[in-house]
Amino acid sequence: MKKFFLFFMALFSLSTYGENTMDKVKYISYLETNMVLCRFKVNGITTLDNFSSISGTISTGYNIAPLLQNGKNILSLDMGPLSARDNKYVYKEKNAECKVRLVRVTPYDSDEITNIITKAAGKDGILKPNSTQSVNFNINTAQSSKITTQEYPNEFYYRTERTVTLNDLPVWAWTTSTPLPETAASTELVKKAYEDIWQIMKNRDLAALQSAAKLMLHEHAQANNSTEQSYFDSFDFKRDFDNGYQAIPIDWKKYKLIRYMDSRLFRFEVAHGSPSPLLIRDKDGKNGRTFSPFFSLINGKVVISR
Repeated sequence: MKKFFLFFMALFSLSTYGENTMDKVKYISYLETNMVLCRFKVNGITTLDNFSSISGTISTGYNIAPLLQNGKNILSLDMGPLSARDNKYVYKEKNAECKVRLVRVTPYDSDEITNIITKAAGKDGILKPNSTQSVNFNINTAQSSKITTQEYPNEFYYRTERTVTLNDLPVWAWTTSTPLPETAASTELVKKAYEDIWQIMKNRDLAALQSAAKLMLHEHAQANNSTEQSYFDSFDFKRDFDNGYQAIPIDWKKYKLIRYMDSRLFRFEVAHGSPSPLLIRDKDGKNGRTFSPFFSLINGKVVISR
């Protein structure tokens, strides 16, 4: 455990977190939906969605700075009709709309950097998704690209995408990490990292779990002007362990290693995205939850980074 602690101390001494930068700026994504299913991704990672909303109408926001890098970032918005829940791809709601805004926020002001707006618009008497109301829809600017779209009717959604270029973010540790090689040995290395976390969860060792997540906690705290402890507490591991939740053995056959951002972020997921292999359940097996961190390869070690 002492070596484990010393490794993280060395890791932080070599990383640049940009505390002064994040004291001044955040990047908040605001998702607004109306009678439609929406999913917002940042650099391929699902960040916000409204799939749990029966009506398909929500308004929510989230600081996505920890998932952004200096340089180009990809923002994508997937929209599907409510009928997708019945395996149909038919828009019936005339006011169906999905909108995401990226806002740069400082203590002094806020500025909308870009947006993506997709609506169900009438065409030949049929409602079809359309993204032409997005700002600079067909124009490349210094900060954002023009909109590109792709329809996936067999999967019941329409994707709208654009890139945004930023230059005032901290140098997050994951952005300078080593891309995970696509080898069997690398996959086993990631599995070993999961198994180490699983053992900690089996032992219900809160201190060890917090230490293993140190990098993630530190950078999230910096991004949100918060503390590592408050972010760790928000996971409610103590409550679950106190209530007798137990770690469930990992069945690796269910999971596939998924890579993001040129293999600098990665994790194991099921076929259609998380849940994670790190599953805990109560004694009756009726209630459970997963811990779904992203990992990076830093200084030769696979560590939790997001």
